[in-house]
Amino acid sequence: MYDVIIAGGGTAGAVAAVSAAREGLKTLVIERMSALGGTQTFSMVTPFMEHCLPNENFVNSSISEEILYELKKNGHCKWLWFDPEYMKFVLEKMVIESGAEILYDTDVIDADVEDGKIKSIKIYNSDGISEIGAKVFIDCTGNADLAKMSGAEVMSGGPGGINQSSSLRFEMANVDLGRMSEYLKSAGQPDWLEEPMLQICNVNPGCAEDFLERVKRAVEEERLTSVEASHIQMFSVPGRPGAVNFNCPETGAEKNTSSAAVKTRKYIKGRRSIMRIAEFMKKEVPGFENAYISLIAPMLGIRESERIKAEYEYTIQDIVLRRRFDDAILRSAYPVDVHGAASELEGELEYPECVPEERYFEYPYRALIPINIKNILVCGRCSGCDFYSQSALRIQLSCQAMGEAAGIAAKIVSDCGKRFSDIDGVKVRERMRKRGSDL
Repeated sequence: MYDVIIAGGGTAGAVAAVSAAREGLKTLVIERMSALGGTQTFSMVTPFMEHCLPNENFVNSSISEEILYELKKNGHCKWLWFDPEYMKFVLEKMVIESGAEILYDTDVIDADVEDGKIKSIKIYNSDGISEIGAKVFIDCTGNADLAKMSGAEVMSGGPGGINQSSSLRFEMANVDLGRMSEYLKSAGQPDWLEEPMLQICNVNPGCAEDFLERVKRAVEEERLTSVEASHIQMFSVPGRPGAVNFNCPETGAEKNTSSAAVKTRKYIKGRRSIMRIAEFMKKEVPGFENAYISLIAPMLGIRESERIKAEYEYTIQDIVLRRRFDDAILRSAYPVDVHGAASELEGELEYPECVPEERYFEYPYRALIPINIKNILVCGRCSGCDFYSQSALRIQLSCQAMGEAAGIAAKIVSDCGKRFSDIDGVKVRERMRKRGSDL
């Protein structure tokens, strides 16, 4: 019998495991893949997107800061740019040293629920089907899988139920980064020009005009599709000389992104697009002449799928009005960032005027609690929020802050025997701030 079981050892789940175990809880994290990190590692999503906070010294998650420190001290991170493969070592080391247990290659397949409380879960791996119990559970599956199995109500998509576009990322190796840098400088790109922080992004202001013209010509010549050309972005990788990580191709927006059938189509479509984009790079961009595809992400980069209906229904208005919450577990100023799907928002969002120091939003602990399930929290991109606010909340640093808060809340609930909805979220916030001040 565990104190807490965490379903999913991804971006939020690994941090939740560290957080709970450091609180003295007997903790198990169950992960279907062969390492921790989820989208950070298996979807190859690098770099971290920044919170864009006016106070650059503010710490949301002290565990996030430790992760960055571990990556940087071994040369695998510069600012927020990191090596996804090395991230696997760092997360595993931190989880094990915290005292938490890990079970890889294992799926959660069912939950035994009685009177709105999860008693145990069923898991499946090569050893067969087995059942394990815990006092409380944390769902970090990305698709709210355990919450759905337990009877929690979920939502998905925006207008018409369409999910944001997913990406199938890939890496090219043997890139001459020096030659790539000189090309970008000669083409007039103003920044992201020096190793190990080189970037090309055709949707960002300042992207080299020559690169944009080459992309346009490739579409006209049918060497790239319009979808492939709609978002081409790449980053160099600290600690991996000659490697470039691509935040593309996008595979299009549609319903039921978490469906196995839909994901299968996206993998097939994505790999075909990768071949075309790689050929385009080799032919058109100086520095890529001798490059090759070295890795294709083994997991789709899903931006948005299911989201729980939570005790607090967090909306885009909470972000626009910069509402403050006594039980806030994170602050961010990351913009609303909807990929691919249609938007009902007309024009620019109109934010009320305020002093620069106040230009951020907060996210409350209550939004992690699904309605009608007593002993589970849901963290990450599937936590409680509407379609538009989710697009600003889904970044890795925010998901990690949710995981840290969940680990602390699990301790409070385990000690008092109450429901997650009964405890004071202010205490969770205070404990997080105390950890931040201990850095």
